[in-house]
Amino acid sequence: MALQSSGAISLSQIQSEWGGSNPISLSEYYRNSLPSGRTNYGSIPTSGAISMSNFYGTNAASANWTATVTIGAFTAGKISVFGYNAGTYGSISDTTINTFGNRTITAVFWNGTSAGIVIPGAPNSGWTRFIIHSTSFYRTQATNFNSSTGQFLWTTTTNPFAAISGTRTVQMII
Repeated sequence: MALQSSGAISLSQIQSEWGGSNPISLSEYYRNSLPSGRTNYGSIPTSGAISMSNFYGTNAASANWTATVTIGAFTAGKISVFGYNAGTYGSISDTTINTFGNRTITAVFWNGTSAGIVIPGAPNSGWTRFIIHSTSFYRTQATNFNSSTGQFLWTTTTNPFAAISGTRTVQMII
């Protein structure tokens, strides 16, 4: 479970989330000393000054599914869409989310006002978060869920891919 995003954080809370030895020392928690493949390192530095506030919102959970999206683009009228949509634009390295009932992801996208994923047959339960590049989208905060298509939408004018071409990692936390 992620550490809180504000207020006092104790060394014991950091140790509970990230592991570590006793006695606890903040210097053992540089990013390059932490377990790899985790979902949210936040602003934990690899060297230099380190403070308790670097751990706000960090999470040592492992991703349950990870894939690489080759960002494609599609324009419909005046709306440009970036990301991946099966057979239309972009590509993805792995479409089957084994840890989520072998469901197939058919789209992950951003259209200038919303980010979304499409997993046909997916219920509005059974997973907690979808990460595009470094932006987390929580299932419970989706602004729209379409049960017939399995489409989840989040309102955002910021491109979660942080690019309109190239490759980006996407992850699902079950």
